[in-house]
Amino acid sequence: MRFPAFSRAFWWIVVGCGLFFVAVVTRLPLLHHAFALDDFKIIVANDFLVSARNALILFDPRYLFHPYPIICGARPITVFSLLVDYHFWHLNPFGYHLSNIIIHALNTVMVFVGAGLCAKRFAAHYTHGQRWILALTAGCVFCFHPLQTEAVAIASFRGDLLSTFFSLSAVGLFITVFGGLIRARIIIGFVVSAGCLIFGLLSKETAVTVPLVMIMAVLFSRGKFPPRAVIRFSFVCVAIAITYLFVFWRIRIEYPLASSAYPTLVGIQSPLSSFAGYINIVINAWIHHWAVIVAPWHLSVDYQMLIPDSIQFGRLFVAGGIVIILAGILRRTRSKLLSFGIGWFIITYLPVSNIIPLINTVNDRYLYLPMVGIALVVGVMAAQLYALRPSIAIAAAAGLIGWYGVATFSRQPVFATDYALYAAAVARSPENIRVRYNRGISLMVHNDFANALTEFSQVMRLNPRYKRPLVVRSIIDCYREQGIAVPAKFEGN
Repeated sequence: MRFPAFSRAFWWIVVGCGLFFVAVVTRLPLLHHAFALDDFKIIVANDFLVSARNALILFDPRYLFHPYPIICGARPITVFSLLVDYHFWHLNPFGYHLSNIIIHALNTVMVFVGAGLCAKRFAAHYTHGQRWILALTAGCVFCFHPLQTEAVAIASFRGDLLSTFFSLSAVGLFITVFGGLIRARIIIGFVVSAGCLIFGLLSKETAVTVPLVMIMAVLFSRGKFPPRAVIRFSFVCVAIAITYLFVFWRIRIEYPLASSAYPTLVGIQSPLSSFAGYINIVINAWIHHWAVIVAPWHLSVDYQMLIPDSIQFGRLFVAGGIVIILAGILRRTRSKLLSFGIGWFIITYLPVSNIIPLINTVNDRYLYLPMVGIALVVGVMAAQLYALRPSIAIAAAAGLIGWYGVATFSRQPVFATDYALYAAAVARSPENIRVRYNRGISLMVHNDFANALTEFSQVMRLNPRYKRPLVVRSIIDCYREQGIAVPAKFEGN
């Protein structure tokens, strides 16, 4: 009996579907999780999601110039997706988590397919086996790296998932159509790719770096792209990004950077309080993010950073060393694909690098889009090792992915409830004021007023000024709920 011979495209589709299935199955425990973190503000207490007719506001052109007071309103595509979920699931977290899992699985498949396209575009000398191990490794690293858990596990972090989906779509379509890998009308590719860019920007502002990634792809192609089409398309994409920032975000900034409270920082009041403090924040964020990429075993939903008011020269040398290593690789490597992966990470990391200070200085979810570049780099390393020692390359890739999978699976229960999440965060960082305060609130919800009082007392010890009216009010409530007389020092506050 002879079996039919299938094309290579068929097997790419089959493996892609299999990868989608695996990505969904390994995240199934999240379906039973409750709402946590920002879910209460963005979903549970968000009256805008109640009426489906409010979707008309998001798609009204006037909304771009006259912001409607919507929670998370600067990301209308994200709000629309949550509004759709609310229509079907109301306040059942099952549906919201299911949507996140599906989007993450789609992103995984897109990284897998995109890595194969990039190999065909930037590494034509790769063998069929090298392309396969590169694509599979890249897709699995993106899917299973423990850093990706936060963005998938918290329903309200949908913006990171959607922005990455549309960014991958825009870049992938650009490389495919404009790179000549398929025959299609340039104008169709231009319209769809530009549309994906706009949808990515309206999902989360981190997609603003997509035009730079496209320009990098052009530079690595050395004139193989249609010149006029590429130049025009690049200018249009850059214009879209600039217009988005100055029109859509300029009037949506809700806080002056220099006077905001930065609860995750210790040592200085804000990033702009001093030049040394600003430099220290950028350096510490850079080092922290590289540390959790390479060694993701001490993760948390909230990190506290000690930022002195004088430059930390030791950390400056470490950060400079990382930059020098990356620059050396970019300068000496002959692999355009490796350079493209490193370039992707650096470019997409810029919005979360604290060059423009962020209220949450560092978070795992910030690296969701930059991890595409890291996944591609790991895939290239596996492919190059495969050319020398195929069995060792397969074993090393399988071992790394297996380790990531186990670490991710063991981290998922931490996100089951806000109670478990804050308990783990306090254990990770006992001096973190914000997680102690949030854990105290969570304990009050669970009627554990004795331990809640302990948490609020620790907040007062660490920083008596942090949300003082709310903390004092909570302390008073804890005493009264236990039938204990409120100390005189809290009365009248």
